[in-house]
This record gives sequence, C-alpha cells and structure tokens, in this order.
Amino acid sequence: MRQPTIATVIPTIGRLELRRAIESVLAQSRKVDEIIVVADTDEELDLPVGKDIVTLRVGPGAGGNVARQRGIEFATSDLVALLDDDDEWEVHRLERQVDLIPEGLGQDWIVSSFLEARLDNGKTETWPDRAIGPTETIPEYIFRKHSVRAGMGYIQASTLLFPRLLGLAIPFDPALRFHQDISWLNDVSTARPGVRLIQVPEPLVRHFIQAGSVSKKISAEQSLGWAFEHLSSDGRTFGDFVLTHSLHAAANSGNILRIIQTAMQAGIHGKPGRPAVLYACAFTLQFSLRQLAIAVRLLFKTILRKRCASPAGIIVAPLRPRKI
Repeated sequence: MRQPTIATVIPTIGRLELRRAIESVLAQSRKVDEIIVVADTDEELDLPVGKDIVTLRVGPGAGGNVARQRGIEFATSDLVALLDDDDEWEVHRLERQVDLIPEGLGQDWIVSSFLEARLDNGKTETWPDRAIGPTETIPEYIFRKHSVRAGMGYIQASTLLFPRLLGLAIPFDPALRFHQDISWLNDVSTARPGVRLIQVPEPLVRHFIQAGSVSKKISAEQSLGWAFEHLSSDGRTFGDFVLTHSLHAAANSGNILRIIQTAMQAGIHGKPGRPAVLYACAFTLQFSLRQLAIAVRLLFKTILRKRCASPAGIIVAPLRPRKI
C-alpha cells in the first residue's frame, strides 16, 4: 500500500521561534515531503540553511487563516500537517498519527493528539484531559463542559493532520482573526456530519502560550459574536462555550462587570450545563478576589507612602531601635 505524502504548512509572522518550529519538522522520524512556510510579513525570515523549504508570502497582516489556506492550496501532497511558528513537534508526531489514519472514510477524517502546554507562568500541563467519546461530535467535545475543574476537549492547530482535499473543500475562514482552529473544526463538522476525529492520547506537540498570544487579545464581544453565528442552534453547546471561552475573553478586559454581563448571555440565549455554570461562578469569584487583593495592596502602599512623608513632602526615614 502506498504511503501518503505529507506537506507541513507553517504560517508565520516572523517570530524568532520559527527556526525552532522548522527544526522540529526536520527531526521527524516520519519525514515530510514538503515544508511550506507562509509569511504574513514582509520581513526576512530566519530559516535553516540548505534545506528544501518553500516560502510563500501573504499580507502583510492578512491573518493566520489566509496564510494556512494559501499553504494548503499550494501543497501537492496527500495530507497536510499544520504547525504554528511558535510551537514545535515531538520527534514521533507524524509517525504516531499516520499509523492511526482510518481506512474506508475517504477524506472525512482528522487526526490530532494531546499536547504539552507551556504556560507563560512557567507551568507545564497536558491538554486535553480526555479523548473524544465514541458518540460525541467534534463541537460537543470541544465546547461542552462535563466537569467543573476540566471536562472540555482541546484541539489545537499544531496537532492537526488531515487530507488536503478536506482543507480545499472546507477552507479556513480568511476573515477570522480569532477562534481560528476551533472554527474550522466546527465548520468541518457542520459540512461533513460523519467526519471522524482520531486522537493520539499522548502529547506530541509542545504548545507555547505567550503573554501576547491571540487568545489573550480576544474581546468578549468578538467571542460572543462568533458563538451567536456558529453555535446558537444548540443551547447547551452555546451556553457552555460562553461560560468558558467567552468568559475568559471577558477577563482579558480586567473588568468584573464585563465578565458578569458575558455570563448572563449564556443563560439568556442558551442552556448551559451544571458543570459550566459552577465553573463560571468559581471563575468569577476567583477573579473578583484577585482584583480585590490588588486594590488592597495599592491602598496600603498609598497609605504607607503618605505616612512616610513629611508635610513638606520630604521622606522621613523610619526610626531604628537604639542598641543599649
């Protein structure tokens, strides 16, 4: 049986981590047939020397989905494996995934894997905490919450392997600047209800979450707008999404009122499950306590500064106990 050919598509804005990402592709135990870097920038790229790497250009500022789709359309291989420019693959990523490609499904399948999330606070976690269930649809898996502490699926672009023809038939939305990978997965599930998601239950991707990442720039209004457009037909899925994804987007504003207003939309327009409701309550309380702690610290610092200053504005050093 002929082995499928694989194209790696790497959209980039010229991050310094791009070379690291490409080197993780070159180190794969199952070699790729094409490496396609799509630059959404007009700056020079730091690429490994002497390697067969195709560089395409879009934009600048066209967006990640435009870059991904340009790479998919340019590729000639049977399969496409995506990689963000600030992530990297474990050495056996493609080998493990190719072994799980199902027979008899034509182009209606997607292979993913768990990942190792490197958080900006220095912690490392494995996502997701469970694989998709045998009767779950992709939207139910990634948007519904089944336990308070975890319970949601997670599929990230750098873990995806799929037929190129699937990416051509259902393209990435070029106008979308956020929720890009989950939106494509939702579109695929809607257009191809029988599509099958297969997961390797081990972390094969290192996913780096940085302070300036796209997820930390999404506004509550943007996230809610996407949910109304794509998820409003399913009350449970819509409600759970709003009480998790959209709630986190609201927290980006640092405004507790925005968080409460966002959470209310889940109850008004959806039917969130109990785990999502309890999670949202705990999240809102924790956020409020953090904001209160910050306010108290600032208050005490202000009081101390005033007490250590003379009426003339001269700082008075605190008295030291005299030795006897």
